[in-house]
Amino acid sequence: MKCLYIFLAFLLGTCMTACNESDLSTGKNEGTDELIIRSMEKELPEEMINEKIKNVQLDVTAGAHGSLAVNPNDTVQINLEGFFASSVSSKRVFSYYIPQNLTDNYRILFELHGNFNTNNSASFIDCLSIIPDWMKAADANNMIVIQPIGSSMYNQYGWNVDAGDLRYIDALISLFKKELKRTKQFNIDEKSVYATGTSSGGIFTWGLTYYRNNKITAAAPRFGSVKANPAMVFNGMNHKVPMLVVTGKMDTNVAPYTAVLNNAKIWTDKMLKIQGEAVVDSILDFDWGLTGKEQIPVTTKVWIQKSQNDKGALLQTFLIEKAAHSQIYTTSVLPVITKFLIDNTNK
Repeated sequence: MKCLYIFLAFLLGTCMTACNESDLSTGKNEGTDELIIRSMEKELPEEMINEKIKNVQLDVTAGAHGSLAVNPNDTVQINLEGFFASSVSSKRVFSYYIPQNLTDNYRILFELHGNFNTNNSASFIDCLSIIPDWMKAADANNMIVIQPIGSSMYNQYGWNVDAGDLRYIDALISLFKKELKRTKQFNIDEKSVYATGTSSGGIFTWGLTYYRNNKITAAAPRFGSVKANPAMVFNGMNHKVPMLVVTGKMDTNVAPYTAVLNNAKIWTDKMLKIQGEAVVDSILDFDWGLTGKEQIPVTTKVWIQKSQNDKGALLQTFLIEKAAHSQIYTTSVLPVITKFLIDNTNK
């Protein structure tokens, strides 16, 4: 059970800045960019993926793996040469957390970072560091948390809704299924594969609900959205993936909350085709866990609106009154996200 630990020399000194959501830089693909239909976004055959990862082994002992905050010299990478276009890097880096009490029928959650500058090492380290709140959620819900690093684009690391990043997620799901089966005889709960992310990670999360709706069973994009274009509406989705869409009323420039909410309405009407009236609710004085930023109140108002069918909420918006783009609110919103993903997972 040897972990595939590799020194970060291959990164050619690429550096990283803090992955605190409030400090993320913005880039060309941030905000509410529309998804682009490309043939390369189609899935590869499962046998091709399994052939590529057959010699890759994970350390499945309890704890965090590949986190540079734990060991500054080590990370985990997977070489997917041949999966992507020649212009796409085949060396993909990720970290992950496995609970001590993990059992059969485990869940998987992907936490997807927002854009950060490739010239700042602190961000790279932080985006591979799994916060204690995610560890607690994993421990309580028989769940593995995976934090992959996105593509390098426009001098930033971020996420593209394209072949490189979609197939990266495909390979990671297959890899963990293979390794947990090989080492522990544990099977994944196929109905419990979740994605959440902020900013460009939120856009990519939204994209996963369309292009990988056969694998991702519930999602929570934060501070980012996409439109359903005519081709997507025409093609439809085999599985309607429940989504919790988180945004902030002070996010007016990067991923404007008005656009996020409008796109959520379009998605509800055109993609999910939910019948009936939306259920509207609100929470007053929500303690959103923001610390160290005295200029913003710890408590704030949250507006919730959800559209649902007889199986539960299919799309729920969570509008935080005082939150600007990708601001930290982990300690209070993370439990809300986890509960939504588990309660409303695709059945």
